[in-house]
Amino acid sequence: MHPSYKHAVSVTGQVFFCAAPIRLDAYDGCQFGCLYCFSRKRTRWWAKKGLHQASVRAFEGRLNRVAAGLFASALDEFLGARVPIQLGGLHDPFTPRERTLEVTLRLLRVLRDRQYPTLISTKGELVAEHEYLAVLKEMIVAVRFSAAGVSEKYRLQIDRRCADFDRTLEKISKLACNGVATALRIQPVIPGFEQNALDIARKAAAAGAKRISFEYLKLPKETVANEIKVLSSIVGFDLLKYMSRAGLSTVGWDYSLLASVKCPFCIRSS
Repeated sequence: MHPSYKHAVSVTGQVFFCAAPIRLDAYDGCQFGCLYCFSRKRTRWWAKKGLHQASVRAFEGRLNRVAAGLFASALDEFLGARVPIQLGGLHDPFTPRERTLEVTLRLLRVLRDRQYPTLISTKGELVAEHEYLAVLKEMIVAVRFSAAGVSEKYRLQIDRRCADFDRTLEKISKLACNGVATALRIQPVIPGFEQNALDIARKAAAAGAKRISFEYLKLPKETVANEIKVLSSIVGFDLLKYMSRAGLSTVGWDYSLLASVKCPFCIRSS
């Protein structure tokens, strides 16, 4: 048994602009290695060594307490209002360790039994397997897959240890055919690859995705010197310099393109 993940469920610090402000994570680490991911470093700052997993019993107990009208925090207030939970807000809930530990499966059953509105964020494979699909079909749920907006020839170097986009389309199609609502988050849209982002959006829609969202690349301040440098070497140009020339602003701990720079793409994608 792995130690409990103390902060498995919480209200995100980005609540002021996040559409799914409650995040629930089955584990405190992700086995994928996406180059642009900020959560690996930020969450490990305060996490102890080794893998921690959510306490399904504690989560179920909190939901029972809230259902009885006993509120002890802002999180409880959100849960009492049945604000949708994002399963996989920081760490993908369907990485290979789930096949053995099944923490995500047990959390899904708790959410299903209470018909709690749930948004799942994943790049994983298990979400489309029979045991999980059987639970999803009985839930109030949307499964949101994600993929970088970039040329396919670079994808496997950037979305590391993840399946290629054709496999993502297969999962979207399978879930959609079984009546499970699906979406695709194209995140990040890497500047210079906007047309690729639009192309994969069209493919996802044809496969059955009901919602498509786009999010431009942000540059976490703590990774600019390392991961972003590697990402730049893969795509063949200096992303920091490219984005700086276009126009950057600071949003929290990240550098982000100015809204005026992103506007033309938003108009094309609408």
